Amino acid sequence: MLRRTNKPRLDVGRLLNSMGPELTAEEAAAVLYMPEKTINKWIRRPQIKLDPYEADRLASRIGLHPFSVWSWDWVDTA
Repeated sequence: MLRRTNKPRLDVGRLLNSMGPELTAEEAAAVLYMPEKTINKWIRRPQIKLDPYEADRLASRIGLHPFSVWSWDWVDTA
């Protein structure tokens, strides 16, 4: 269950960019444990925002600290 917060949210495009330009939606879905339909939506709309807690979890799934993905924007949400 995600905790809802009034804190700033983080754009999903930076997460996808961190995964590499050649990664397919199918591969990203497998790594992130997300439906491929969701990944395709994120690819079409990279400005979609993630809750900081979800952003943290997804960055961890690709083996990165959220700071490595969102830099100081992530710190500002903590």
